Amino acid sequence: MFFAYFNCFRSVFLFDSKTIVLDDPRVHAATAENLAAIFSKGYWYLNQDPTLYRPLTTLSYLFNYAILGNGANPAAYHWVNILLHIANVLLLYALGRILFRRTAPALMLAAVWAVHPVLTEAVTNIVGRADLLAALGVLAGLLCHIRASAATGGRRAAWLLGLSAAAAIAVFSKESGVVLILLMLLYDAAFRPASWRAALPGYAAAALPAALFFYMRTHVLAALPAANTLFVNNPLLGAGFVVWRLTAIQVIGRYLWLLLWPATLSCDYSYNQIPLFQGTFHNWADWATVLSLAVCLAAAALAVWCWRKNKPAFFCIGLFFIALAPASNLAMRVGTIMAERLLYLPAAGFLGCLVLALCAAIARLEERSPGAEKRILWALGIVCAALCLRTQLRNSDWQTGRALWGSAASAAPRSYKTHQNLAVELFGEPGGIGPAIAEDEKALAILHGLAPAQQDPLPYVDAGAHLRAKGDAVRASGIPDAAAQAAAWYRKSLLTLQEGEQIDRAVAQAALRANRAAGRRPGPLGQHLLYQELAQSYLRLGRPIDAVQAIETGLGIELTPEFFQLLSEAYTQNGDRDSAAVALFEGATVYPDRRAFPSELLKLYENWGTPVCAIERTASGTNLNPACPLVHQHFCTAAARAAGLYARRGETGEAEKVRIAAVQSLGCPAP
Repeated sequence: MFFAYFNCFRSVFLFDSKTIVLDDPRVHAATAENLAAIFSKGYWYLNQDPTLYRPLTTLSYLFNYAILGNGANPAAYHWVNILLHIANVLLLYALGRILFRRTAPALMLAAVWAVHPVLTEAVTNIVGRADLLAALGVLAGLLCHIRASAATGGRRAAWLLGLSAAAAIAVFSKESGVVLILLMLLYDAAFRPASWRAALPGYAAAALPAALFFYMRTHVLAALPAANTLFVNNPLLGAGFVVWRLTAIQVIGRYLWLLLWPATLSCDYSYNQIPLFQGTFHNWADWATVLSLAVCLAAAALAVWCWRKNKPAFFCIGLFFIALAPASNLAMRVGTIMAERLLYLPAAGFLGCLVLALCAAIARLEERSPGAEKRILWALGIVCAALCLRTQLRNSDWQTGRALWGSAASAAPRSYKTHQNLAVELFGEPGGIGPAIAEDEKALAILHGLAPAQQDPLPYVDAGAHLRAKGDAVRASGIPDAAAQAAAWYRKSLLTLQEGEQIDRAVAQAALRANRAAGRRPGPLGQHLLYQELAQSYLRLGRPIDAVQAIETGLGIELTPEFFQLLSEAYTQNGDRDSAAVALFEGATVYPDRRAFPSELLKLYENWGTPVCAIERTASGTNLNPACPLVHQHFCTAAARAAGLYARRGETGEAEKVRIAAVQSLGCPAP
């Protein structure tokens, strides 16, 4: 296992890890306030997904970041993930000993599961920890349940207490941890406890933490805006009943194939990598759906037969389907159509079936040809070595964003998101603007034809920014007719961003309708980065008034320092110096620690054109003169505007703080 994962420690914060760990202030200090916030808010601190509540997983990041003092050192987070994976391997081995009643098949199962390449997204990706912790709770809880059923007295009470703790770890780490109760039922159905009545305390011990979790989850998420999962993240959201289920079954078939042949792996399967079932059978996806359905039905029939003939096989088949069920999209549609991390625990059931089949084959061949067992075990060793090598190679994909999204675009070329993210990575490389634009075009071509409300505005934001950067590069190149060529790139950037604006408004309207239907009040809706990029493209084309309108729209979504700087630039370009100064003061009011605002104000007043009292020069340096009437007027106007911005966002406390500070510090008139 060490050989398979030794290079995972080189991986940085990728995928959602940066947002979940580095951008979440709750995990940066071990304080009572942060602990309360972890348990009283959703998994995404910024409420990007108001359907997730995983406080124990967030608490584990606090343990890394603040208690161990790891901060932004990714290797330490990988160590915790590896240790959790090792613990899970040992628990699976213990479960295998109980199921198979022999050491050899239990070792086979644990060994193959430990190094299987499909598990790398859960183990190597830092935020895969939710799956690791949930599996830890489920496996430990199942073992506690089995031991409690055979114990009496104090030992039984201890096992039940352990079961309750394990159940709490499972569900408070990830919602899918609730499968523990179903797996307990599956085990009892297979191996029949001595008395179902005696087994009831075990179910109660597992159900109590689950009930507490769902109560807390309902209470916390009720205060958040209603979920509005994008169609492009899970195209099943736009599918009818039959197409929805049949495509979900097709995905199960894809999962099974990945477990059998993990040659091509991807961190993303967004639109349109998994085609919906059409029923025309003019494409491979329809045939794959039928084949997947046949395999699933055959597995169900085999499970029924094994219930009488082979209890361990019955349990392993059930383990795969039950562990996969919460994220399978069969009963309800989730936030993604397919993800390899979701196979972490289900893979144990599938591999258990393979181990049983291998053991049966060994037994039969040994009867016919003595020595066959040794040859088969050598073959198994070669397979494990191959899996180790593939896992190691897959871990190298997680070492940089460029490697991760490059491999994803190759493995899932029909996913718009793989090309979008690869474009972002390429853009940061020397000479990467052209290749980034080429990837942007691939992403937008995949999205072309979808209704605006079904799309994602972010690819248009990135493409618009890259096209504008191309224009900047052309303008700075000094080639003949550089200004005209640069303007052509700026217009292309603007058209792309305007298309993104239509999509953003449609998505925001859909989210507003979803919240109204749920009786909830949403926060600011929209993608603020879109309007930031729009403003810059408008400014490049000499359209400052349009830039101001874009900025005002963006400020209604998010108050960022960049908006205030762009607003000042727009007013300056339009010849309105007073409004430009007010915009900078407004930014300094909202972001008092941002040093750029005072320095930009000094530059603005120095170039005012006529002598003004705004600047005072002393031996210690050049500073703004707060006693200057012009400065006083600009500051008071900015304070009133900042208070108005906060009030429109519903942040009445912040609005009142700004008003009081303006009145008390510079004697601005009370509103």
